[in-house]
Amino acid sequence: MVARSDGTFERALFSKTPLASDSYAPAWSPDGKTIVIPIVQPTKDTIGGILAVDVATGKREIVATSSERIYYDPVWMPNSRDLLVASRAYASGMLNPQLGLLSYPKGEWRTITNDANDYLRPSVASDGRSLTANQNRLHFELSVAPTHSPDSLQPVPLSSRQNVWRWDWTTDGRLVIPQSGAIRIVNPSGGETVVFSDSKHVIDQVASCGEKYLVFRQFGRSGNVAENLWRVDSNGSNPKQLTFGLNEADPECSRDGKWVYFVDRQNNHALKRVSMEGGMPETILAEALGIYDISPDGKQAATLELRDSDHKLMLKFCSTDDKKITHHDVDQKAAPGLISFTPDGHGIVYSVLEKSVNNLWVQPLDGAPARPLTHFAAERIFRFAYSRDGTKIAFERGHVESDAVLLRDASR
Repeated sequence: MVARSDGTFERALFSKTPLASDSYAPAWSPDGKTIVIPIVQPTKDTIGGILAVDVATGKREIVATSSERIYYDPVWMPNSRDLLVASRAYASGMLNPQLGLLSYPKGEWRTITNDANDYLRPSVASDGRSLTANQNRLHFELSVAPTHSPDSLQPVPLSSRQNVWRWDWTTDGRLVIPQSGAIRIVNPSGGETVVFSDSKHVIDQVASCGEKYLVFRQFGRSGNVAENLWRVDSNGSNPKQLTFGLNEADPECSRDGKWVYFVDRQNNHALKRVSMEGGMPETILAEALGIYDISPDGKQAATLELRDSDHKLMLKFCSTDDKKITHHDVDQKAAPGLISFTPDGHGIVYSVLEKSVNNLWVQPLDGAPARPLTHFAAERIFRFAYSRDGTKIAFERGHVESDAVLLRDASR
């Protein structure tokens, strides 16, 4: 939508148009003629690009496509020929967002920062010779506690301090973690084994599927820029591709080991499942889905959703058999990014953020009032998961340190 600064003469540049992006951040060119928006997977052979929209006509054109980079937070340089952007270089495995100049419309890349920090939300001075950005560094810790005493955390030793991605429990009480291009099986009390490694294709999500298999998401292994789900034996052997779309994510395995559930981000973020042996995926929920969990008996998928009529936050359940939808009241303070069934399936665990600290609460499904599970005084919870036998709970907790940095062009 565009409008005058007083809100009048509002009009749509385009509407009801699918727009896949990791950064819905429009930037208006200095001459006022063009608005650019970062997009992802604009073609089957490119991972990132820029959607250029003509302000006068609404005509759209995809420019600056890349088979290596996804772009965030574009800012026009004063010369109108370059965009200052943050970018992740997926093809090289460099997942920390870095700053660079992207020529417009050709898409030629010039690196500005190249270190272990994250750089986001840049801004440029009117003369184009100084810029600022948020410089962020993640500090995290994996820890495990008994389910009956979740505040009693015991840190999990890791050999690398590189970021961990979406991890899981194995059936024998260990953690399976994607980290630094490898899948590691980690004993909570110490010791780890790399069971699969691929430095050329990013692995950022993994799920343990019974005693026999691991399922993970991998970028570009199928020969293009698609992000698909793959299966390997628990020792990392015999890889098999399970999905073949452009962008499948968030794998969860049924406890019986028959199904892999996932979100099809290229198809309206629908919830689907595919047989562990492969085949045609089945749609469970065609509506867009956020973070979800599958019940221990495999009969329901649960997520948090805002109700259309009054924007009240609700628990949403979808039957995996007949696709029937039901709703349940939930604490309005629940954060939508974390959700899990209790090990017995009789409650939903969610996160509440207060004063920059996350704690877990449980909402029984029998109508009893919600109650707190943890009483942490510091740190955010990035992920939590119950062990398969329900006796332990693992946490990924930490914080982000952020600085505002100023960079100057000293070449002139």
